[in-house]
Amino acid sequence: MDEISGVILNIRRLNKGRLKTIKEADNYNYKKQLLEESKNFYEGHSFPFVNAAVFIEEKTGYNKFIAISGNYPIKVYLPQGEYKMSLKYPRFSLVDNNFNIVKYLNLSVDLIGELREEIILMVPNNLED
Repeated sequence: MDEISGVILNIRRLNKGRLKTIKEADNYNYKKQLLEESKNFYEGHSFPFVNAAVFIEEKTGYNKFIAISGNYPIKVYLPQGEYKMSLKYPRFSLVDNNFNIVKYLNLSVDLIGELREEIILMVPNNLED
């Protein structure tokens, strides 16, 4: 089998019911737990995020990939390495692997037999309020 490097970006946003539940959560740890469940069981709690600008750059700052998200995951073929990914959409941020709300994610790309899927969850900036 040939080895390739890259990721499949499945960019999602919370459905209204899940967003309401998280906003109403009474403490930080419970919100993080709900975000973790939302990411792990994304099909029941979210839908594709359309029209977000996707930027993937090398750690040195050079853009390697730019796209607009749509109804389907985005296949990104990149050389093996470490990257910084940001998604731009007014009043939205990303959820990192520790279930914190952030402006960019670190992305590691390895040489493997197939593209690895990354679930990228975008949430409104005011979710932390």
